[in-house]
Amino acid sequence: MQAFIPLLSFPICVSWEEIMTTSRFTAKEGRDYWLNIMISCAPEREDEIRGLWHKYSPAVEIENSNASRLTASPKGLRIDIKTPEVYWLIVFTGWKALEIYGPLVAYSSISGMPIAEVLARDSELQCMEHDYRACMRTAHEYKNSRDVNSIPWPPDIPKPSENRFMIDDAQYRFTFDLACSALGFTLFHEFYHIVLLSEGRCPNDIREEEMLCDVWARNFLTAKVSEYAAPRQLDFNQVLERRSMGAVLSALIIFEMTPSWAHGGTKEYFSVRDRITALFSNTSLPTGCHFWNFASAVLIGMCRSKSIQFAPPPMTAKALAEHLLQLI
Repeated sequence: MQAFIPLLSFPICVSWEEIMTTSRFTAKEGRDYWLNIMISCAPEREDEIRGLWHKYSPAVEIENSNASRLTASPKGLRIDIKTPEVYWLIVFTGWKALEIYGPLVAYSSISGMPIAEVLARDSELQCMEHDYRACMRTAHEYKNSRDVNSIPWPPDIPKPSENRFMIDDAQYRFTFDLACSALGFTLFHEFYHIVLLSEGRCPNDIREEEMLCDVWARNFLTAKVSEYAAPRQLDFNQVLERRSMGAVLSALIIFEMTPSWAHGGTKEYFSVRDRITALFSNTSLPTGCHFWNFASAVLIGMCRSKSIQFAPPPMTAKALAEHLLQLI
């Protein structure tokens, strides 16, 4: 992994377990928690975020259902009690995809060996993929259960925490940031639904509205990266890369939270492929940056978990990501 650049720089004062499972927090404190998540993902736009939050003043309703979700209504945000844990599990499983497939993507690019052949020659791949699929199954069990207390938490994934520095492992802290970034993307997406509803600007086609919210959330998180990077003397592309990695994991969440029968699109959503393409395919990141290795690894995990076959000729990690996107 390249030099570590924190994605988050705004304090998240209380954990989601506290917000969700106790009654000692006021409604304002609960709303402030989700506001702080959004600010943490784009601290350079804090004033704008606070202004929008104050203008539209969304209520936050916590519910407990057997279908994890985070959605918008005319009144505000509706969040299932276990949604953050489901997202957390999906994101950490996505990081496992990088650990499993990232080195193989890099070797394929360097050696000129087709990625399918590289995968076939890896004698440890089956065992590692078993772990990947087990963790993703746990995420789905959490998503579909009203009572998650009986579901064992994967031993190699840390529990959600309100303080990233409570996690000893630097790699896990980075993945914590990515989990918050992916959750933040969903919050921005749903918040824009509230904006459109409030201003009477919702398109007649709900699919167009969903795509608008995807693109708005992506742009909001990336459009002013330079204003975050420059004062901190950080490299623009590296900061954009970290934000874009969060978008890739948001795509993984969309992929996993959408039933397989709906991947091709429904009356409410364009296809998963179209949504994922809108999230990160048009990034300005250069061909040789680490982001494309990460994106390819996550996309390989998606394909292999759903038995989607692929056998492209040797290509760069960027070209591989673009090829895999067409198969999702």
